[in-house]
Amino acid sequence: MGVYIYFLFFIIVFVVLTITTIKDNKKAYEKYDLDGAKLRLKRLKIIMVIQIIISILILSFSIYHGVTDDYNSCTNLERYTELEIQTQNTKFEKYKGIQLGSKVLSLLDSCSANANSNQDFEEIVPTIKFLDDRNKQTVIAYESNNVSEYLNSIKKIQNFISKAHRYNISLEYNEIGFVSEITIIY
Repeated sequence: MGVYIYFLFFIIVFVVLTITTIKDNKKAYEKYDLDGAKLRLKRLKIIMVIQIIISILILSFSIYHGVTDDYNSCTNLERYTELEIQTQNTKFEKYKGIQLGSKVLSLLDSCSANANSNQDFEEIVPTIKFLDDRNKQTVIAYESNNVSEYLNSIKKIQNFISKAHRYNISLEYNEIGFVSEITIIY
């Protein structure tokens, strides 16, 4: 809001200076003071250029901050289109159900690539839980703004996966609609 007040102030100053300069020029022409009129005309042109530059700067500043404020004030749901959510989820949904270990390893590779490309968007990076009831093993990979820890946890899970065994993969979704948790059970 303050930017608009400054913008309005500069417009008022511009109009006042323009009107006074035009009045001075009329008086100078009436008295045949052409040198004074030329000087005032140069002053008017300089003032106009300065006002235009300041107006452009203020408008660009207000537009930039208006756009970033709109982006920051919207909810996570408003930031993503349905197509973006579907595209993101497709990476994981094709592995849902009972899969061979080779498919599970492909899923984990996909999760690693997803974490590397979406480091700043934790709502897009799902938590991965590996549960092995046979050996009483549980490994959880959780994206907590530390991608290297997340990737290390995925590598630990990959070490437990055997290509020949079958695993049950289930997915959970967050309130936005993204896959938020992948559970792998042996």
